[in-house]
Amino acid sequence: MVNKKILLVEDESIEAMDIKRTLEFFGYDVPYVASGGEEAVEKATEINPDLILMDVVLKGNSDGIDVASKIKKLNIPVIYLTAHSEENIIQRAKLTEPYGYMTKPYDRAELKHTIELALYKNKIENELKESEYNLRLILDSTAEGIFGIDLDDLCTFCNASAVNLLGYDNPNELIGNNIHDLIHRSHQNETPYMGFKTGKRVYVEDEKFMRTDGTVFSAEYWSYPQIKNNEIIGAVITFTDITERKKAEIEIKNSLNEKEVLLREINHRVKNNLQIIASLLHLQADSIDDKYMVDILKESETRVKSMAIVHEKLYQSPNFNYINFKQYLEKLVYDILYTYGIKIGTIKVQLDIEDINLNIDTAIPLGLIINELITNTIKYAFPQNEGNITIQLKSLPENMEITIADNGIGLPKNIKLENPETLGLQLVQSLVNQLDGKLKLNNDNGTEFKITFKELKYKKRL
Repeated sequence: MVNKKILLVEDESIEAMDIKRTLEFFGYDVPYVASGGEEAVEKATEINPDLILMDVVLKGNSDGIDVASKIKKLNIPVIYLTAHSEENIIQRAKLTEPYGYMTKPYDRAELKHTIELALYKNKIENELKESEYNLRLILDSTAEGIFGIDLDDLCTFCNASAVNLLGYDNPNELIGNNIHDLIHRSHQNETPYMGFKTGKRVYVEDEKFMRTDGTVFSAEYWSYPQIKNNEIIGAVITFTDITERKKAEIEIKNSLNEKEVLLREINHRVKNNLQIIASLLHLQADSIDDKYMVDILKESETRVKSMAIVHEKLYQSPNFNYINFKQYLEKLVYDILYTYGIKIGTIKVQLDIEDINLNIDTAIPLGLIINELITNTIKYAFPQNEGNITIQLKSLPENMEITIADNGIGLPKNIKLENPETLGLQLVQSLVNQLDGKLKLNNDNGTEFKITFKELKYKKRL
């Protein structure tokens, strides 16, 4: 360990020699012994010792007290070792804030302890100053304004950002003044962050702060109570100027509203165009006598309608990615029955559908599947145009399940779902694969299609 350096300032050479030996016996280095005030100032600056042990009366125009005053900025602890104990000298010495004042003749043990305590005290003070400096550096480096107030609403400290945000030139314009008078002139008694006096942390999303020039800005702030010995002594307030953020939020909101209007208009136009196509197919079917061609046109019409209804529900939905599938399915089934001219009460449809929302990537293929299976049932399952159709949709722990069943004559026993021959079942199988689902057929009592699938993740459009 490096020995501490002590600058000895003593104009009596014999005493200086004795004190120097004593200090070296204690284990300290004494690199220089100064006898005059000017010399002491020069060597203190040059050597930068850990401590100065100095007499009050010295040679030259400056005494020890003058020397201590001149080198105070060096932050070197000073101990006076002198034969003078006059009251006026002691009072002068106090002004230099010495770390000790000993009178000659001195006790060696007392001198040792005084030096050790002085060095320790100086070390602690330097660490405290370093800590305070780092804290101040952190506070002044933050973009948020930070200030403290006491129970009388007086500002106790503030950082550089608080000074700048409030339009002041230096912290002294805030410290010691009533902060409410400065930033809440019009409603100082209504300031919500005074709730800290109840011991609660307070947050206000948008409060009006006033600058020194009288202009007002929107601030978001937090108030934290300061507690000492279980008593509230004040609060720390942090705040941020959110003027630009509020402007940006308004711009984003306006932009989103414009896009929402545009999306609604697009869905409305798509739905109308699909409806026009469906109407054209319907008119074309009414104008021909070939039953085979009429069935093809009606099948195409219901397929187009199943997609048109999706866009209709999207137009009505508050969310442009999801639709209420229960409402969609009710509308789809009604349109299919109407397209095929089914009279009320002849073919009954029972719906057991959970009130769930599905995204558009899942709703469109699932709607087409339901359209194909119900259309096929209406055309072939009931030769007498009478029967029951049941549609059930429910959520399972890891996926969803839809069942479409009827009590009709059933499908041919030799039908192969893996390689169907009809276009309708080919579409169903393809759409089930699109949903990463599984299709099962039960043909024992009527016809039952059971499809398990997972809702597809919405794919972002570039």
